Order: sequence, then C-alpha cells, then structure tokens
Amino acid sequence: MAMTPKLYIGKVVFFSDGVKHEWLNPEAAETNTKHVIVLIDTSGSMWAHVDELRVALSFIKALGGMPSLPSCPRPKGPTDLLGALNHVIDAPTGPPAVDASKPQVIVFTDGYDNKQRFAELAVGWDAAGAARLEPLHSPTGDLENGMRRQRLVLEHATEYLGAHIALIGIGTQVSKLLKLADKLPITIGKIEPLADDATEADKAERVRDVCQVIHKVAMAPPRKKGEKREVASTAPKPSTMRTEAEAAEIAQLVPDSTVTAVRTSQSKVRIGGAEGAKTEVTHQEWLQALREIEDHLDLHPDDSVPEDKRDAVWNDKLHRLALTRAALLFFLEECLVHSGKKPLAGGLIGGKMTSLMHKSVKDKFPGWGSKFNQLLSALKGSLLDNDNSFALLRVESSGKDADGNPVIWQFTRAGLKKPLKYKEVALYAPLEHTEAAVRHFIDNPLELTGALPRDEFLKHTALQADAADAAGSSSGEASGGEAPAAEPAAKRARVEA
Repeated sequence: MAMTPKLYIGKVVFFSDGVKHEWLNPEAAETNTKHVIVLIDTSGSMWAHVDELRVALSFIKALGGMPSLPSCPRPKGPTDLLGALNHVIDAPTGPPAVDASKPQVIVFTDGYDNKQRFAELAVGWDAAGAARLEPLHSPTGDLENGMRRQRLVLEHATEYLGAHIALIGIGTQVSKLLKLADKLPITIGKIEPLADDATEADKAERVRDVCQVIHKVAMAPPRKKGEKREVASTAPKPSTMRTEAEAAEIAQLVPDSTVTAVRTSQSKVRIGGAEGAKTEVTHQEWLQALREIEDHLDLHPDDSVPEDKRDAVWNDKLHRLALTRAALLFFLEECLVHSGKKPLAGGLIGGKMTSLMHKSVKDKFPGWGSKFNQLLSALKGSLLDNDNSFALLRVESSGKDADGNPVIWQFTRAGLKKPLKYKEVALYAPLEHTEAAVRHFIDNPLELTGALPRDEFLKHTALQADAADAAGSSSGEASGGEAPAAEPAAKRARVEA
C-alpha cells in the first residue's frame, strides 16, 4: 500500500490470557515519525470482530509503512489487558517523568480485563515518591467491583506506569470501559457496528469509516490530564448519517486509493493461521467447545459416581443440565430460523422479571436462570481460561436511540399473549462461522445428548402454556413434574431493565 509512513510501529502484540504473538519491526524508525506500540485483543469474544481486525491491521500497516502483515492468533480465552500493558511498558523505579517522546500504546479491545488475580494494584505515586496502592474491593463501593477493576487497570497504565495510552473500543460491550477511560489522559476511539438497516452505500463506506477512527486516534498527540477531547467514532449508517462536510473531511483522511488498498490487503490478513475467511467450525468442534464451557461452569454431574450412589443432588444437576441444553438449542434456533439471524436478548431465558420460562422453573431450580446467563456470557469467549475453548456467540447491546434513550427490544411469537420487552440488555447470536454447526444440532437434536426434547422443553415456557390457556386447556405434564399454570401475561410483559 503506497502511503508515506506517518508512524513508526515498533511492535504489534496480540494478547488474550497472555501474550500470544509479537511482531517486531525489523526496520529502523524514519525521522519525524511518531513511535507507536499496538496491542490487539484476541480473546474469545473478538471472533465477532475479525473483519474489523483485518481492516485495522491493514490500515496500521499502511500508516506505519510496515514491511509485512503480522498474522493474528485465533481468538480464544479471557482478556489479560493488565498483563499486556506490563509486557510492553517498562516497570518504573520511581515516578515517571513527563516525556512526550515516549511511544504511544494503542489498544484495540472489545471488552474488559478479566484474567489476572490481584488484591491490590499500583495506581499512581504519593508525594514521597512511593507507589500508591488501591485494593480491588473497595469498602466504599465507589464502583461495582467489575468496573472498579477496569479503573484500576487503566490508572495503573497511565498514572503508575506513565504510559501514553490510546484505546479503540470495538463493538457495543466496551462502552463502560471507554467512559472510565475518558476520565483519564487516554485518547479514545469507538468502532461500533453498522445499523441493522444499513444500506449498501453505508456498507460500502464501512472500511473508510473504521480507518478514519484509527487515523484520528493514532495521529493525535498524547492527551493531557483534564483535557477534553472529542471521541472519534464510526457511524451506524456512515453514508446516510454524515454531513457533506464530515464526509469530505473523512475522505481527505482516508482517500479512495487507501480504501481500495486496505480492502485488497485485508483479504491477506491471517487469523489463526488461516488466510481470508474464518475457518468453519464443525459440529464436533462446537460440541467440544460447549462441553469445555459447561465444565468450566460446573454444569455436569460427576459421571464417575456409581448409579446406586446418585442421590437427589446428583439428579437435580442432571435435570438442570437437560433443561439448560434444551434452552440453549431453543434460543439458537429462534435466532437462526425465526429471527433472521438477528441477536436475541439473553433475558428471554434467564431474565429475572421477564422471561419465557415459567415461575415454576425458578421455584424448582433456584438460580437456574442466572446460571444460564453465565453460560451465554461464557459462550462469547470472555470467561474462560482454557486454550481449547473458543467463542460460539457474538454479543451486542440493545443500544440507545438518537436522543440517548434506551431502545426497547421486544420478542413476539405466536402463542404469546403479549410481547416480552427489554431494555439495556445483552443480545446474543451464533458467530457466522459456527452457524452450520448449530444448524446441524437443530436438524439433529438427539446429538445434543442429555437435552430435553423440544416438546418437553416448551412445557416449561409461556409459548405452549399461553396457547393452551387461550384454548382453555391444560398444558399437560412436563418433564420431571407437572407443567406450571400460565403466569398472567401482564406480569410477564414487564420491561426488563
């Protein structure tokens, strides 16, 4: 790609539960170029964003005049952002001096640090020049522990290590991290998904739109403490939502020749050793990956227990697993077959206030819905510390409208008296390269061993019971006990916040 180098990219580091691959620039820096280190998240959930990864790698190669494209490891496992930052930034022996010439660290990520265990972390320096430590768990409850952890990691990088950090968030699940980063001297960019109703013209502008975010972030000077700075962001519909002036500015940053070259280059970016399209997952690989996650969440009863020793607790676990696998298959079938591959709210199954599941499921299996939600979260690849696991689902947020109000997401099906409505919830769908494997189990449900048959599962839901209630009849016997009476639709249809 013929561009005058504007950056010197010293190294590109790919990380998940540790550093997985490191590309070192074999060439010396040219004069008057900005020195940059690039960190790329390859945790399991990044499978949903490999197209954006390919564009990013192709464009930074152009900006930095890199002699070759580094291969990207297969996304899997959790996210050790803390470890990656400490890997590329030298540990200070005292308060680091302000030095604008230090390399800027540009991080591409779609989520949150969740790998290392620590009780406290250095987040700055006191007046005496000693490291200032903060505990992970705060007695004052200033933030929920998960987000407090993210704040500590970001402050460790900026205030303790003294690094110049730029953070490019990919997808919708990284918004809270970006809000925390915006309170620190961190340059921020957002690569958000295209809108569901994006036109062909919008899709044609996607590469340029992603590149302009990277360009603005990479070329910006280090952000100073307290400095207000506009966040560079892609548009849900870049062709139709940009003004003429905005479109002209972006076209100047990323001209047509660069867009063409990036498109050509991105097809050569290797993900997990494979060039071009993602490698399709077989149904055997899918089932093995599911089992790895189920074992991680302790969903399976111990098969080594002799039959005459299998007590009520053992059988309860078996029944929970049967319900869980049936619920998962139902959820995936609803997504692929009935919803046009659009993601569905996890709350359909695991919602506390609004759910397809009958109240009797909560009564008979306390905590089951919460465990199902954990399974969905783990299936996007972010909770596992296991090299044999990989993501099976993509996730996005139900989002907000143009006025900043939460979008109401709703589920309607024949048999339901009223739609089920949700706001500010996670939406899940199978990753594209897993769809064939999922369809195999939809067509051959008996191969998902241990799952309740679909008809038996439906007896535990409002779909069958509402239809039966409307017909003035009973919903019959459910597996492991009587089918519950239909919960009043008005209660089920409350908005899940």
